[in-house]
Amino acid sequence: MLAFGNLPAGDPPLEIGGLPGPELYLHDAWDTEAVRTIPEDADILLVGTGLTMVDWAFSLGRQGHRGTIHALSRRGLLLAVTGRPDPTN
Repeated sequence: MLAFGNLPAGDPPLEIGGLPGPELYLHDAWDTEAVRTIPEDADILLVGTGLTMVDWAFSLGRQGHRGTIHALSRRGLLLAVTGRPDPTN
């Protein structure tokens, strides 16, 4: 058995529908330096509503981001809430 983990996502077709050029698209969601390249007043679209989206939202907030952050689920789902943390653990 082989366990490869999460492989990099494929690039979306950026040439359609009047989308911005590839210079405004960050390919690697795990590139920890990429958050520093985003202008602090830019509007952001995060594709996916899982834990990686939460990591990005917090990272943007820590660097003082002031633009609007949108999160779009690929499957139309909201972030799953699994319960309240137990403060005794």
